[in-house]
Amino acid sequence: MKKSEIDFVNKLKCVIFVLEKQNNSTMARRKYNLVGIDGNAFSVMGYVRTAMRESGYTRTEIQEYTNDAMSSDYNHLLCVSVEMIENCNNRNKKSK
Repeated sequence: MKKSEIDFVNKLKCVIFVLEKQNNSTMARRKYNLVGIDGNAFSVMGYVRTAMRESGYTRTEIQEYTNDAMSSDYNHLLCVSVEMIENCNNRNKKSK
């Protein structure tokens, strides 16, 4: 496969992952949820950073998320953000 085809497949997998997470009925019961927030990249990162801070992540971990989210395109940002929101929700669930 060509690099452009591999990139397209990876983006498609990410979009499918995001859509599956949005359609999951348990998302509405979670503390943090990307569904319904402003889709601007900086708004998404700000929301995730706040969720991470409230979930007890260190400044270093938050900066690592930010660097990773900004390292590629918007689809990558969404994939990284959905994964981090899941981690925040799981961390909050364990601490209760």
